[in-house]
Amino acid sequence: MIKEQEAFLETINKGKWFTVKGKYGGVYAVKMAKSHSYDESIHSLWISTYDPESMSIEDYLKGDWKFEGNKFEQQGAGVYHFGSYEVEEDSIYDEEGKIVIEAMIDQILKNTEDGFVTSEEIIDVWNKLSEDVVAFEILECK
Repeated sequence: MIKEQEAFLETINKGKWFTVKGKYGGVYAVKMAKSHSYDESIHSLWISTYDPESMSIEDYLKGDWKFEGNKFEQQGAGVYHFGSYEVEEDSIYDEEGKIVIEAMIDQILKNTEDGFVTSEEIIDVWNKLSEDVVAFEILECK
């Protein structure tokens, strides 16, 4: 593992929020942490009010990600799109297609590693996204 990747893993060891600008506009709040389950791997949560269907929980295993020149590059991931409209049983949407915050929080907490994020943290970040006041460190992604 190169030094930049080791330093990045150390930076996110216990979890860190980033602002990521989407390819087609919009902003994502992304929390990344060193995975407790897999060596040299990253556990992440992607939240967006701009494109809620793309919201996901992603795991980047060793060899599936790089961090070079202050850019994060994913080359593969285990992904659960909890924001997808195609999810029926565990949908985060009501009958009118609006997000039910409690259902979203439930899906996030059920599908992330223990202690990765709290419901209060999710609500705080969601409110910041809704008000366009997300001010986390910017992470450039390829």
